[in-house]
Amino acid sequence: MTQEQGGAQSPEQALQALILDPDLERLEDLLADFNLFDVLGIARRELQHSAFLAWLLDPRGSHGLRDYFLRGFLSVAATEARERGTAPFTPLDVDGWNLSDVEVAAERHNIDILMIGESDKFVCLIENKIGTGEHSGQLSRYMSTVETEYRGLTPFPVFLTPNGAEPEEESDAERYVPLDYGKIAVLIDRVLETRRSTISVSVTSFLEQYAQTLRRHVLDNTDNIDELAYRVYSNHRDAIDLIINAQSVPGTMAYRIYSNHRDAIDLIINAQSVPGTMAWRSIDAVMKAYDAHLLPDEHQKGIRRFYATELEEIPDLKKGEHWTGSGRILLFEYKRYRKALDLVLGPGPEETRRRLKDLAQRDGFPGASRGSQKWSYIYRKAVLSEEGPRPLDAEEVRSQVEQAVAEFFKEDYWPLVNAIRDEFGLPPASAG
Repeated sequence: MTQEQGGAQSPEQALQALILDPDLERLEDLLADFNLFDVLGIARRELQHSAFLAWLLDPRGSHGLRDYFLRGFLSVAATEARERGTAPFTPLDVDGWNLSDVEVAAERHNIDILMIGESDKFVCLIENKIGTGEHSGQLSRYMSTVETEYRGLTPFPVFLTPNGAEPEEESDAERYVPLDYGKIAVLIDRVLETRRSTISVSVTSFLEQYAQTLRRHVLDNTDNIDELAYRVYSNHRDAIDLIINAQSVPGTMAYRIYSNHRDAIDLIINAQSVPGTMAWRSIDAVMKAYDAHLLPDEHQKGIRRFYATELEEIPDLKKGEHWTGSGRILLFEYKRYRKALDLVLGPGPEETRRRLKDLAQRDGFPGASRGSQKWSYIYRKAVLSEEGPRPLDAEEVRSQVEQAVAEFFKEDYWPLVNAIRDEFGLPPASAG
């Protein structure tokens, strides 16, 4: 920002810097492109997304795609489940299904989307989360309902979120397949590429606008309007605050700017905070300062994984199953939606898992859980706090991440790795 000589910006300079920012122009360009979902104000409403997806998944829907999108969705979900080692079906199974009698329902039994395939002996339930979190016990209740109401059909539960987050409860993470909305956008792109000539112009336009909506408001990319609006607000807080205060005061400069840029300013004012995404993008760079001790393992969308070099001497920790290709059973994870650094105990030999879970409880590892499923958290360190009167900007997020990781190494890293080394009969390691 431009500053007055020897002082901060004047109100006029702050407002001028805002209207000259190319990001504001880019935001207005995006808003000028007609999109029905934006006009109706439903771009981030879960009920409307669920209704749209239920329509698209229905093989008898008015879209004219028959089972094309349904089969693609089930194949993608089966592939994700197979990679996690929890698949009730394989993509080959899906390819052989008839799917012609699949019944699709939204909000039945309070479940966002249900797909019941009597002849193919499956029932797929989708829990859809865009702007809200889970309610306590919600996913387990849905599974119990499906198992009771659809006996004889194999449950296929999917947890659909913007970034492919796993369910909070370990028992749910054991069964639900995490799927991200990016895969929905790719499936729609495939429909538009391969089926455009067989569907109506109105359906084509509808699908194009929905894919655009996902990329504008749900996914993390350069066309994400919410993230762009947040960046403008972070860079021009003083100007936006002036405009907020002047909305009911006609005749002021701030009011005139609001009137001339109303749609963009409203979006900037109401932009959801996205520091969690910025923290996730910072974590790799911050971790490089400690790469003598923590090195990257297998990353996934929205997840960064690291292994402790001081634990590489322990063979029992390299017998993991159905997790990452390295076979490591114990990895540090940073998940975008959780905003914490976790030490995760993955699937593997039960005796090794028992020893590590008992150690975490006995030594009081911070954040240790008592879960007995395939994935357990035996340590957790919060990385980002969003409390405060204003959203954090990128520099503040990076600073918080750096401070939290530095505290982790200073206070927790060596006690953790040396407790584990001692458990497996190795002498303590040190930073030197």
